[in-house]
Amino acid sequence: MDLETENRIASILLREAAELRRKAEKEGVRAYLEKPNVRHRPNSRFLKATLLGVQQSNKAVETKEMWRARKKEIELEINSSYK
Repeated sequence: MDLETENRIASILLREAAELRRKAEKEGVRAYLEKPNVRHRPNSRFLKATLLGVQQSNKAVETKEMWRARKKEIELEINSSYK
């Protein structure tokens, strides 16, 4: 996991902890005992869009690496033909 993702998750957790702390100041221990509000079904459109974005990004990186490797091969061929 990259640093940006870790920082984003940490900020979400800190925000939730601060909210729970404020709620506990008002309601006491009951705030910690309540079940969190969780959606039962994930947002499939969001997940599909996220996966598609990741796949496109990965493909772009692979293509860029392939062309970099090909350029290096051409340079090696040119250099070896001059020797």
